[in-house]
Amino acid sequence: MSPMALWIELLLRFEDAFRAGDTALVDRMVDYAKWCLYTSDGDTVNAVAFGFLEHLPEHEDMHTQFPRWFTKSEFEQLKEAFLYHGGTRAVGQIQEEYLRARP
Repeated sequence: MSPMALWIELLLRFEDAFRAGDTALVDRMVDYAKWCLYTSDGDTVNAVAFGFLEHLPEHEDMHTQFPRWFTKSEFEQLKEAFLYHGGTRAVGQIQEEYLRARP
């Protein structure tokens, strides 16, 4: 299985865990994704960014969780990836969540 196929599969499991309210699994998956961003393997970095992370803003019900999953700095570093699938409306909503969470 390629890194991209793995992260696409993990995204599906992540969505299931989120819908089920399994915050422990969701949090572990986000932490693992962030850890993978700093690996030296370009295929892994691309897979986690483009097969997983960039899809999270597509889910409006996840927007309120971004400040819990990502520091403001992490969010800003990933903003371009989030914009790709989420668009400016979704990213703007997430930015508002940061303002609410960290006044």
